[in-house]
Amino acid sequence: METEEVMDIFFLINLEVTRIMKEITKIRDFLDKEYFYLKCKTAFQTCITNKDNDYLQAEIDVPINQLDLRHNSINLSFNQELEDNFIIDIKIILFSNVLNKELGYYQYQEDMNGEFVDEFLVFY
Repeated sequence: METEEVMDIFFLINLEVTRIMKEITKIRDFLDKEYFYLKCKTAFQTCITNKDNDYLQAEIDVPINQLDLRHNSINLSFNQELEDNFIIDIKIILFSNVLNKELGYYQYQEDMNGEFVDEFLVFY
């Protein structure tokens, strides 16, 4: 094989590796998002099953455990008080398929180490 042919083959291999790496990055990003949404949904379930929160059911017209939890957003917030740290803010929409409308949202916050910071449950 001539040097030029080897260089062409190397170039094509490099293009294919770059394409595969981009696909792997997309998959990793998707899995990261799914991880955070799952963590938020789990925290929501913990919140609504806590006996101290039994009053929440009276806030809406459908069974709270039948809400459709829909992905909304994942944001990073930098807070001056936390210096170089940041907050990961995950928000899900609480949707009623029975009423065909959005009833509120649940927002879960953790620090960059994965430690719980705060949560918000809002019904409209």
